[in-house]
Amino acid sequence: MSIRLNRLRNLEAFRDYCHRFAPLMKAHFERINDALEWADDETQTRFKAFSYPAGRKVQMTVTRQQVEGRWIRNDRESFVCPKTGLNNRMRASIHLMDLVTDLYPDSRIYLTEQVTPLFRTVQRQYPNCVGSEYLGETCALGVVNAEGVRNEDLERLSFADQSFDLVMSFDVLEHVVDARRSMQEVFRCLDHGGTFLWTAPFDSGKKQNTVRAELKDGKIVHLMPPEYHGDPMNPDGVLCFRYFGWDILDELRAVGFRDAYVVLLHSEMYGYVGNPLSFFVAKK
Repeated sequence: MSIRLNRLRNLEAFRDYCHRFAPLMKAHFERINDALEWADDETQTRFKAFSYPAGRKVQMTVTRQQVEGRWIRNDRESFVCPKTGLNNRMRASIHLMDLVTDLYPDSRIYLTEQVTPLFRTVQRQYPNCVGSEYLGETCALGVVNAEGVRNEDLERLSFADQSFDLVMSFDVLEHVVDARRSMQEVFRCLDHGGTFLWTAPFDSGKKQNTVRAELKDGKIVHLMPPEYHGDPMNPDGVLCFRYFGWDILDELRAVGFRDAYVVLLHSEMYGYVGNPLSFFVAKK
C-alpha cells in the first residue's frame, strides 16, 4: 500500500491500532534505519521518496544531532524535499489537505502562518489563500505590516463569519491561552461543510489534555517546567500551555463540529516515515 490513512475517534480505537500494526511499524523502522547510510560523524544523509507537493521523486535531506553521546533524529521535522523546502509534516499536511477536503482552485483557505514555505506552497496552488502570524501589539488585528505580514490572534480573528472553506493551523493551539475560544473562532470563520485541519503536541496514550501553564489574574502560572517551542517570528520561542489528549475531540464536537477525528498518516513511498504523523480533522 502506497499510503496508510487511519481515522481514529477515541483512545480505545488507538490502542487497537497499536496492537494491530505494531509488527508492521517494527519492520518499518528497521527498513528505514537500514536505508539511511551515515558516516561516523555525519549529520546529514539522503532518502529517496516521492515528494507529493513537488510531484516527483527526490533525494530528501535527513538530519540528525548528537545529544549526550547519542545520535537523535527528529523525523517529523526532517526528510526535507530539496525542490519545495518542505519537511515531513509539511509535505504530509498538503497531501492530507487533498485527501480529506473537496477543494477547488477558488477555494478560500486560511493558514495561521505566513512566513513559511508551507504557506507559500499552498498559496501558489490556491490564490484565495490567506496567511497570518501573531505580531502582538505591533499593529492592529487584520492589518498587514510593512513587511507584508498580516497580524491575527487565533483567539479573536478579524475575519467575517463563514469566510473560509478550510482553516489549517500547525503547532499553534498549544500556545494560545484559551484553546476553546480559538476553536470557536475557527468554527465561526468556517463556511458550512468546511474543514479544520491542524496539529499540536498530542499525547496519544492519554484521554485528558495535559495543562502545562495557565493564565490567572493576568499572570502566567507554570504547573510544569516551562517549555518553549521554536517560532519564526520570535527568536526566544513561545510558551507551550498544553499537550492535547483524546478529549480534545469531544471539545471540538461541543464547539459545534459535526465530526472530529485523528488521522494517523504513514507512507514510505511518500517519505512520511518514523512514527505515524498525527493530524486533527474537524468537519463543520
